[in-house]
Amino acid sequence: MKKLILTAAISALCFVNSGTTVHAMDDHGHHDHHHPTTESVPLNMHDHHGLHTDEAGLFVLKPYAFATAKMQKNGAIFFDIHNHLEDNDRLIGVSSDVSDVIEMHTHSHEDGIMKMREVENYFIPAKSALTFEPMGHHIMLIGLKSQLEEGQSFPLTLTFEKAGKKTLNVMIVKPGEKAHNH
Repeated sequence: MKKLILTAAISALCFVNSGTTVHAMDDHGHHDHHHPTTESVPLNMHDHHGLHTDEAGLFVLKPYAFATAKMQKNGAIFFDIHNHLEDNDRLIGVSSDVSDVIEMHTHSHEDGIMKMREVENYFIPAKSALTFEPMGHHIMLIGLKSQLEEGQSFPLTLTFEKAGKKTLNVMIVKPGEKAHNH
């Protein structure tokens, strides 16, 4: 019964494979100053995004992108990654056919100025979470091939060092909104 409820909840979140929120860190859990990162957040295994679960796994939750204007050439993808596993992992690649280039990015404050930077990967500590959100970690879509229209969706493949490839369905939402749990 637990598995049936969990499967239904996960399907309602519009993703194919699940994952945990991840911050880019070095292998020792410290900020990688050459590749900006944030700290990981330990998971409460019995209450993550309203799901009661003690099941092990790597989950990617609520993938979404903002709708774009017709002439807009760039966009971004956001989601949460939850690592319920006993082992660390690393997000090492992303791919999608909606843009010419797709990159992993983060924001940092330097001398009072917010700067966006590409990162090589995101370290995902065991039993932790990382959130990809506006003004933080995100997947950058450069050279959109067509407008991202509200209510539509597109596939995104994430490649993890240990967990392998996970393909999810990214929902396109009104700018400023987030994907919902329905």
